[in-house]
Amino acid sequence: TRVPTTVVEIEDRQVGKRGGELHPAPWEPFRPRYRGGWKLRPGESITVPVVAGGPTASIDLELSRGSRLAGEVEVEARLGERVLGRWPVGAARGWQTLRLGSVPWSPGARLELEIRSPGAGSPGTQVILDRVRFRWP
Repeated sequence: TRVPTTVVEIEDRQVGKRGGELHPAPWEPFRPRYRGGWKLRPGESITVPVVAGGPTASIDLELSRGSRLAGEVEVEARLGERVLGRWPVGAARGWQTLRLGSVPWSPGARLELEIRSPGAGSPGTQVILDRVRFRWP
């Protein structure tokens, strides 16, 4: 049997990445002092493999604004070709949690998260994704 996915660390190897980089960098002095994640810019994305635990899932995404966040930026969540929604990244500093709510889930589906800039965002805009938490009914 397979255990349903509950927590996925974004920097782990099983997460597919299209762009981005490890945060903090591997050579960062005192790296263990920092909360790690994967730094993405608009147009870059990650794909999360998920073992379904039911027909619906509640999803929480933990993220932080990068030090160079300028202009509006949002996270788009997709399940295959279906867009689950777009959520703005808040202006607050520090770590925050985006609650994606309860969404219908298809067995074998992968969650894709992409950083988007709906307005005229700065090319240096960055968002750090840390982990995704799933709750199944």
